[in-house]
Amino acid sequence: MDDFDMQPLSKIKPDAITTWGVDRVMLERPKIAAKVAQYITKWTDVETLLGVFLAILLHAHEEAAMAIFTGIENRTAQLKMITSAAEASLPGATFEAVSALLTSMVKPAMKYRDKLAHWTWGLSDDLPNDLVISEPKDKLASHLKALKIQAAAQSRRTPDVETGNKGVYVVREKDLDAAIIRLEKTEDCLATAMGTCWQANAPKTREKLLEKLSNEPPIREALSVLARRKGSREAQ
Repeated sequence: MDDFDMQPLSKIKPDAITTWGVDRVMLERPKIAAKVAQYITKWTDVETLLGVFLAILLHAHEEAAMAIFTGIENRTAQLKMITSAAEASLPGATFEAVSALLTSMVKPAMKYRDKLAHWTWGLSDDLPNDLVISEPKDKLASHLKALKIQAAAQSRRTPDVETGNKGVYVVREKDLDAAIIRLEKTEDCLATAMGTCWQANAPKTREKLLEKLSNEPPIREALSVLARRKGSREAQ
């Protein structure tokens, strides 16, 4: 699992005591909360660009393409749609760069956004400036365990359950800052990618934009991996 800038709690403070189900958890760490909101808001801008990019690839009306794009609720399916459209309509080198952008930058940013939006938030007095986060299924498992203990004891009080810190990650302000910077870079690269296939741009302009896109470190690395794989297949 690619957790982007989330560090496992076990590496930062393995003996930390965490608290979950706090109604006002975000108010306890307002600086963290503001940056979480900033990231999610910025992702909305990226998502809009993805819809416009699909319209360019399909040579479709922007509103129609956005309706198709947003009508698909599964984000992975959205990216697959754009990848398929790019493969069908772009020259090989341009498609490879766009595909590398989607896999190396857009997809990790998307997954990070979904964690911030959908995972369970908690806090720890041992980490006074940070929040902790884990998958909802872990919280559900703890609730079910507590209910079983309560039923066996025939108690009216739901007991506290020791959950451990496995699968718990720390969300720090500096990590969110880095994630926001990376997301802004992803947005810039997406705009560049759109320019490589925008027919109103002169061929030389599209060529320069493709060169710029291909030289972005994450994309360059992904393209290098692709080239090595091609070489291995050809050698077989």
